[in-house]
Amino acid sequence: MADFNPEPNLAEWRQTVREIVDSPRVSRYLDALDQRAKDYLASLPEEERTKIEFSASQNHKTHLYQTADLLLPEQDKQMKGYAGSWAEVSRQHAESGLYRQVVNFFKPEQGLLVDLGCGAGRFLAEMPEPAIGVDINHYSLQAAESVLSERGRSVRRYSRSYISFDPDKGFILKPYPVMDEIDLTGTTLLADDIENLHNTMRVLYNQGRKADMVSFTLSGGYTNKSPLQFIEFMQLGDKEFWEQRRIVHDKDIMNSVLDNASKICRSDGRFFLASRLSMYDAERNEYVDKHEELGQEIAKQHPNVDVVRTTYIPMIQEQGMHGIQIDSRLQLPDGSLLPIPMDLKDVTYSLYLFDMRVR
Repeated sequence: MADFNPEPNLAEWRQTVREIVDSPRVSRYLDALDQRAKDYLASLPEEERTKIEFSASQNHKTHLYQTADLLLPEQDKQMKGYAGSWAEVSRQHAESGLYRQVVNFFKPEQGLLVDLGCGAGRFLAEMPEPAIGVDINHYSLQAAESVLSERGRSVRRYSRSYISFDPDKGFILKPYPVMDEIDLTGTTLLADDIENLHNTMRVLYNQGRKADMVSFTLSGGYTNKSPLQFIEFMQLGDKEFWEQRRIVHDKDIMNSVLDNASKICRSDGRFFLASRLSMYDAERNEYVDKHEELGQEIAKQHPNVDVVRTTYIPMIQEQGMHGIQIDSRLQLPDGSLLPIPMDLKDVTYSLYLFDMRVR
């Protein structure tokens, strides 16, 4: 398991939550919740009122402070555990030569690369410089810095993050904006949310350019945002909240990344996509290869990219490895999902590779 250095992120998360809760806009919202609870209790018959645990004296702001103090350390713990587990998985991929096979197919050219969801940096280490590795998990960026430094690469890491409030999403994890003049001759590791890429776009804009190549490979598929839904936690309660934690699947993230490709990659720049899939034909009772069909589907759904070449690499058995999304369903060629037993040990996975051009 990778060793990680302490960072100020957890303390900054706590501080920024308190700043948000104390802000006039959120305070008014929480005061309205308090008043609504009082009005509801007042409308009940006295015998029913005594059965309800929530009392009119409870304060949503205090409750929110307590909830944040409970969930933020759990968020930090999960991010550290995920980074460590993925570091081990990616080490195995590197030692098996998987990343080298991927690079040999894509044949990257000279130019600036942006690697989205860089994780522990093992794939990035196989790619040429200059490069920007992007990940929201600061522990993953620490692991990537260690891996790349061991390769003798010059690395600069920006991994601080804070809590912000979005009216539509609630509390979200955001990277601190990087305003430094970045030397793009080496490797930069950058905290960012790959679903919007605001920090990455800011860095590139400050340099007056876009990337020549973008890669998105082997995403783990887990969201980092679930424990940040403090208000949802307050509404659902402890047990139900943890039972209903949302997972962002690879397909959702992939679509978001492809939709944003032209924001960070120059026109006619290259986009390398690698997606781990298991395709099963129920009628033939066997696993099948659908890389060409999937390439056509990607091109149809995302008119901002052209799919130039596709292939696939059969992968070693990975069932149960933490850090990779293990779903209890297999995707059939028609796009539907087939439930399978969770203890199935012989699921066959392939890494589907798509070499694309950004329009």
